[in-house]
Amino acid sequence: MIARAEDVRAFVCPDLRIEPPGIVWIRPSPTTSKRPPLRKDYEEELGSVVRLRDEVPGGVTPSNYSLNEIWIRSGLKACPDLEYVAAHELRHVAQKKHCREVFSDKTRAEGDAYPYGYEVLKRYFAFAGRLTNELRQEIDKQGVETQRWFQAQYLHGEYKTVDCVPRGQNP
Repeated sequence: MIARAEDVRAFVCPDLRIEPPGIVWIRPSPTTSKRPPLRKDYEEELGSVVRLRDEVPGGVTPSNYSLNEIWIRSGLKACPDLEYVAAHELRHVAQKKHCREVFSDKTRAEGDAYPYGYEVLKRYFAFAGRLTNELRQEIDKQGVETQRWFQAQYLHGEYKTVDCVPRGQNP
């Protein structure tokens, strides 16, 4: 699981022109846990216990600009779901670095990261020699379902990759 996420990071970071962020594995806290109080997204930090206000189904990129990390649910193991979440969250890291105005607008940030994640996922698996017709169809199917969900969730949002990564520069 760790090696799979690290392999995606090694492939995607040069494409996004970012330094590889840390990968932090998170899990839900027990429902009986009431301390410390829940934090706002801009207060995120690593400590002995970190609790967030929102449920994290796959992953999250901390809003705190001083953290160069992606957080992925430790229970996420299925392929290509784990690889997709890593790619999607890495896109948010690139937004934090290159397009803060996109990153700070949830609709634009997600509308950019979803299609990028599916597109780069196919390139990653092709590069690794693992892109079968079945896997391509599964990724395409998930991409279409996500686009439908996005358009229902964000009625006026655009589902398209934003050109915010500088070309020809190193991270």
